[in-house]
Parts: sequence; structure tokens; C-alpha cells
Amino acid sequence: MDYKKLNNIVGWTVFAIATITYFMTIEPTTSFWDCGEYIATSVKLQVGHPPGAPFFQLMGNLFGQFAGEAENQALMVNALSALSSSFSILFLFWTITALGVKLLGGKKNIDGAATVAVLGAGAVGALAYTFSDSFWFSAVEGEVYAMSSFFTAAAFWAVLKWEQAVDEDPHANKWLLLIAYLVGLSVGVHILVFLTIPAIGMIYYFKKFPNTTRNGFIIANGASILILALVFAFIIPMVLKLFGALEITDLLLQEIPQYYAQWIYHSEWGEHFDTCASFCFHNPYGLKVVRGPRNYVCKQP
Repeated sequence: MDYKKLNNIVGWTVFAIATITYFMTIEPTTSFWDCGEYIATSVKLQVGHPPGAPFFQLMGNLFGQFAGEAENQALMVNALSALSSSFSILFLFWTITALGVKLLGGKKNIDGAATVAVLGAGAVGALAYTFSDSFWFSAVEGEVYAMSSFFTAAAFWAVLKWEQAVDEDPHANKWLLLIAYLVGLSVGVHILVFLTIPAIGMIYYFKKFPNTTRNGFIIANGASILILALVFAFIIPMVLKLFGALEITDLLLQEIPQYYAQWIYHSEWGEHFDTCASFCFHNPYGLKVVRGPRNYVCKQP
């Protein structure tokens, strides 16, 4: 059996182990901190605390459609995190094996003993991360970190696929487009994936310029930092400003902000004081939260 087939078989086996582990230990309802908010806002497609996680909430809503009964909706949103974490482990395994093959000088140098060593290293590394404390916790609850880890793992794996294919495949740059797409989607979950941009930039530099120099190394790092600055200082703020200008509810709030806040609080799920408060403190109309005889409402100061 060739290396590529074994790499796929062992990778999916590790994925299965992670999936079974996470589904056996998954939270049946909600956990502390933001999990209840994310579950509620996902199932009802409501507004979470700033800066928001719209893609996570859309995916959580999709998973919630398979709950059958309302009491199982939280479990299904938690299942989204479990699957996201399982796929993170899969891409981590393939990342480790790709780096192992690179260290051994390429697939042409992979014999039987090297195959065992590379696949064994991938399995040990991926399974060690599977059962690590912090990652396991985030894998079984309705939080954004599991899906964010998935995007991070997938983006870095994709640049290694580009590095392997760029010398032979004229269409290898499709992997760079995939990375850009994954980074864009991840903004709707969490910005952890931006940490991969400097590493991706260095892989691109070393591949395109094998005869490295000190100045080239500095320029490559500077370019990566510049990309991060461009994203954080211009692209994300401009996109959010555009969304705010096009938001229909933004126009409604100019007329009846206090009634909108009451509608948030009186929605079916209840316990929306946090949603109301974050809305009032972070909107451009200067609303504040005041306590009425029975609930919290937003009023003009």
C-alpha cells in the first residue's frame, strides 16, 4: 500500500477516535460563560455580544434544525463544536505528516520504516492534542473556539498543500485562494486564524526564494505584519461600517430603539439581559439600560 493511501487511512482513523471521544463527553445542554448566549443566539438567529460571530451562529442554527425537539437544540450546537474539533485533529495529523515528509527530503525517500515513523508521529501528535485539557473542553461546548481552531488548522494545512504542489501543478495557487476564503469566513467566528498569516508568509517566501538573505527574511516578515495591519486597520473596520450602513434594523432603531430592546428581552428564550445590555452600550445612539418594575429596557439617556 502506498504512502498516500496509508496517510489518508490513518488520518481518518485518528479523526474517528477524536469524534467518538468528543461525542461521548459532549455537554447535553449548556456550560458556563458565553455558551448559553451562543446557543440561544444561534438557534434563534439573534444578535450576540460584540464583535459577534455570525458564521458560527448560522452554522449553529443549521445544526439546530436537526434537533427534533427544542430541548435537544443546545446539544446540536455543541455537536457543531465537536465536529469542528474532530476536523481540526484531522488537519493537524496531515500537517504533522507533511512536515515529517519534508524533513526526510520528500516522498521519494519514504520507505517502510520512514512511513511508520511519519505516520506514528502524526498519530501521536494529533491524539495528544485530542486529549489535551483546553482543547477537549472547547470541543464539547457551544463556543467559537472549536470552529476557530478548525479554520486555523485548515488554513495552515492548505499552505503546505500549496508548497507541495507549486513546482508541478500550474493551478497550485488555488490553495492560496482557499486560504483567503477560509480566513474571510473565520472573521465571522473568531480572528485566531490571523495568527497563521505570518507563518504562511514565511512558507511562501522560503518556497519562492530558496536562496534566502537577511534582507529578504526581514522584508518577508514585514510584509506579513503589513498584511495583518491592513486587515485589522482597514478591511475589517470598513466592512463592518458598510454592514452597519446597510443594516435594516439600524434604520428602525432611529425611530423606536426602546421598543426594539424590549422585543429582544421578551423573546421566547428569555434571559436576554446580556444581549440587551451589549446592544445598548455598543450602539451609536447613546442608549443606556435602566431597570423597570419587571424587566430591563433601553432608554435614551
